[in-house]
Amino acid sequence: MALVQPDTEIPSGDPEAAPDALRWLADLLRAPNPDFAAIAAEDWDSLIALACDHFVIGELAERAESQPALLPPSAAEMLEGVRVLSRERGARMACELESVSALLNQAGVVPVMLKGAAYLACDPAGRARLRLSNDLDILVHADDLTRATAALTAQGYQPHGETPRLRHHHLPSFIAEGQTFPIELHERPLNWIVRGRLTTDEMIAKARPMAFGAARVLVPSATHLVLHSILHAQFGARQFWTGFQMLRDHFDLLDLVTREGDAIDWPEIARRFEQIGLGGALAFHLELFRQLFDIEIPCPARFTPSGRAALAAHEDPSAPRPWLLWAHHGLTFTRRLLGERALLDWLIVMAERRYWLTYRALNESGHDRALERALVRRVTKKPLSA
Repeated sequence: MALVQPDTEIPSGDPEAAPDALRWLADLLRAPNPDFAAIAAEDWDSLIALACDHFVIGELAERAESQPALLPPSAAEMLEGVRVLSRERGARMACELESVSALLNQAGVVPVMLKGAAYLACDPAGRARLRLSNDLDILVHADDLTRATAALTAQGYQPHGETPRLRHHHLPSFIAEGQTFPIELHERPLNWIVRGRLTTDEMIAKARPMAFGAARVLVPSATHLVLHSILHAQFGARQFWTGFQMLRDHFDLLDLVTREGDAIDWPEIARRFEQIGLGGALAFHLELFRQLFDIEIPCPARFTPSGRAALAAHEDPSAPRPWLLWAHHGLTFTRRLLGERALLDWLIVMAERRYWLTYRALNESGHDRALERALVRRVTKKPLSA
């Protein structure tokens, strides 16, 4: 599949070239020769803060390395420190991932890499070494869970934090003295809301064996990597409920599309979303991907009323919530799951959504959107409504 690559130096002061701050930041990180001179000195603090909010500060620091003279001295110094620390952090993450995988191998377990661990196993010298994440996610079969847990505890790893709630898909994080990254042992790849769309058995059956240093690991198939990435972003991280989109997750998908290409079965991904009435979430994710990167994904995803509601929430988080449209989504979701979890789970989903909307309003949305609006005002030279 041919990908559209930016062929101009961006960002610029042209409103058409930077319709919003996230697109502007995405273009900046992808441009062959980013024109840092076009960024006003007063914009750098907001730009760096926005990159931090979206977990792409490592990528920004890497791009700035080639043109430090074009940055304000304080920004150049700060990003150089981030670049050095990001590389050290990536090297340490790879080392700890290899170590814990080898430890599990000794117990007769070949772990399946998930999310950042999978990207690191596939491309340890690429963007994965800069990708920010809080832990290392590893999937093991339920039959191997006891052996895997015993192997970790025998080497000094101890459960850390709260015990996950009922029906959670992974154990409490394991931490050992001297280790930087918590280990999350997953029994299932996804949380209970969407866990039936991708099971442990099928993920292991289609996973690709790979050597990671001295360890043996499994990496999910291209289709499963994409399916897991989008399902986790939209429902594990509650992005579909809130409308908030993490730029890091869209760069993850860009890397997968670029590397895996035609190995990704998009009709199968769409079918799995449609099975539980969540096709709108997939359409929402891919529409934002298209807006960010000008790349059309050959996926037969269809917008539903709830998908359009999520897009509206993303574009204007201050707008009234279209509860009737979310109710439409709820009825569809409940109907598809009737007989398995049904109404009780839907009520829990809506309760969680209400909580995360409130959480985002208090802790994320105001800060993040204020930064975006400040950048858009400066870059496009036009005011935005409050």
